[in-house]
Amino acid sequence: MALLEISDVSKSFGGVQAVNRCSFEVEAGTITGLIGPNGAGKTSLFNLVTGFYKPDTGRVLFQGKDITAKPPYHIFNAGICRTFQITREFKEMTVLENLMLVPSQQLGERLFAPWFLSGRVRKQEREIYAKAIEVLEFINLIELKDEYAGNLSGGQKKLVELARTMMASPKMILLDEPGAGVNPTLMQKLIGHIKTLCSDHGITFLLIEHDMDMVMNLCQPVIVMSEGSKLMQGTPDEVRNDQRVLEAYLGGQYAAA
Repeated sequence: MALLEISDVSKSFGGVQAVNRCSFEVEAGTITGLIGPNGAGKTSLFNLVTGFYKPDTGRVLFQGKDITAKPPYHIFNAGICRTFQITREFKEMTVLENLMLVPSQQLGERLFAPWFLSGRVRKQEREIYAKAIEVLEFINLIELKDEYAGNLSGGQKKLVELARTMMASPKMILLDEPGAGVNPTLMQKLIGHIKTLCSDHGITFLLIEHDMDMVMNLCQPVIVMSEGSKLMQGTPDEVRNDQRVLEAYLGGQYAAA
C-alpha cells in the first residue's frame, strides 16, 4: 500500500529544472532509499513533499490525501517529519529541551493557560518530559540530556535530529543524508535505530544518502534520481548492477566496462 505518492512533480528555479515530472510511490512499512548524483533533485523533492517549496506541476498524496503545497506545519501535523543535511538543533538549549519543544498543541504555549489551566499544563509537561527521557534512552543519548546541543559532535547531532522526529510520533520520516559526518560507530547505532523504528514502531522511512554501503545494507527498495526525474527503482542488487545508474553517476565513461 502506497503511503506517499509523488505524481508528475516538477519544480524549476529560473532556468534550472531541479525536479522534472518525477513520479514514484513509497510503500508503508518500508525503508526506501533515494539516491542519485549531486544535483539530481533529491533535496528539492524533499522540500516539495514537506511544503518548503510549491511545485510547478504535479501532486503529492499522503495516505491518499492531497498535501500538495500545504504549509510545513500542516504536513507535520499530518504525520510527516524530516531532518536536514545540516542539523538544525537549538544550540544554546539542552538536548532534553530540544526534544521537549517538538510536540505540537502544548498548553503551556498558550497565553492564559499557565494561569487558568496550570494543573493541566504541569501534567502535560510531565508527560512530554517522560516521553523525551524514553526517546533519549532508546537513542542512547540519555547521559547527554543536560548537555547543550551545540556542544555535541556531528554524529550525536544526527541522533538528536532523529530523536526529535520521534517526539512527534510520525507515520513517516524523511531523512536527508543521515550518515553525513557520522563516524562508523555512531553510524551503526543510527542504522540500528532506523531498523527498529521501522520494524517495531511501524514508521516508514524515505532517506537520501550518498553512503552506498549504508543504502545497500538498510534500504529496500532503492529509488535512483537523475536530472530531476526517477531513473529506476529496484532492490539494492538491481540498482548496483544497472547500467543506467552507472552512467548517471559516472557520466557513461565506464559504460563499456
